[in-house]
Amino acid sequence: MFDMNQDFFDSCDLIERLEELEALEEAALDDDATQEDVNEWTRELDNELATLREFAEDAQYCADWQYGETFIHERYFTQYAIDLVQDCGYIPADLPGWIVSNINWEGVANDLKIDYSEYELDGNTYYAR
Repeated sequence: MFDMNQDFFDSCDLIERLEELEALEEAALDDDATQEDVNEWTRELDNELATLREFAEDAQYCADWQYGETFIHERYFTQYAIDLVQDCGYIPADLPGWIVSNINWEGVANDLKIDYSEYELDGNTYYAR
């Protein structure tokens, strides 16, 4: 099952889950469906498929949707901004911790959001470039 409340996810994982659900749905709706096929297709899976389809319809226009776009949950975005700034080398390795710990990371994250689009998935807000 795809976790719609994770800190971040790759669009390829969502696409894969969508394909799995569509295959299960197709098997359950087929004229030759077995009782097992029908039993596997539950209301919960039907709701999940509808939610993922709605998200994919909106998010599919991201530049790297088919190749692996990263979607970052709003609650994790500040940590994402910290990691991004450090990974890009914008914070010197020898910068004292007492300076780093006083950086307004919420402000940095908010400024960074300008370059990101906002997407809703099952009541959760995610950001992607």
